[in-house]
Amino acid sequence: MQKTEFSKELTSLSFPIAEGITNLEYQGNEIESRDQYRERKEVEVSVFLQNMEQNYAQGKNLFIKNNPNVADFFSKIDKSMTTKGEIDPLLLTEQVYQELLSTGEKCFAEKQFESLQIMMQTLILLFPKYLQSYIILANAICVEKGHSVAAEVYEKLIEHIEDPLLYSCAASCFVECDSESQKTKGINLFKKVITMITGNPEKYADYQYLQPEIESFIKNLSA
Repeated sequence: MQKTEFSKELTSLSFPIAEGITNLEYQGNEIESRDQYRERKEVEVSVFLQNMEQNYAQGKNLFIKNNPNVADFFSKIDKSMTTKGEIDPLLLTEQVYQELLSTGEKCFAEKQFESLQIMMQTLILLFPKYLQSYIILANAICVEKGHSVAAEVYEKLIEHIEDPLLYSCAASCFVECDSESQKTKGINLFKKVITMITGNPEKYADYQYLQPEIESFIKNLSA
């Protein structure tokens, strides 16, 4: 299972559920005072945290609805949060992740794309260093809301993650957008994947299968 070390910015609970908690430091402007600015920002933080809790609760319920076997896991998570104020890391096992991911993939196959987006957000909150959840989320958004919206998600991801599979998925999305600049970005990203694979074949041995697929795709685009 592919895991990637992400930056703190990406692994924070702000992505992709909300735009994130903005800096409370006063930036200075002519419209509001320092106290007014801080009060407004504190309200934004409060709303963000409420949204985060709601999304997690919805995702948890959807996981349990689609796979009753995970009910015990979420019960332990809730108990850990209540008694310790944080999630016990020993609960976040590879086996649990695989079970939750499999449940999400089942929903994708059943075209439950709206529910799947919430479920993947919850999975990302619990397991922020696993790449597959982000890709499935972006793909679900693509099917539900279109390539342009999914491209915005991929833009955020590729800013922080260097991974041939992610780049390939993002490029596939970009080239389907209406914008010519996005199409060009997609082609360049495909080329970057090939450069990564050929430049360091030992490191990216598991991604060798992408090269002929990408080369064929680019050739067809140029035809």
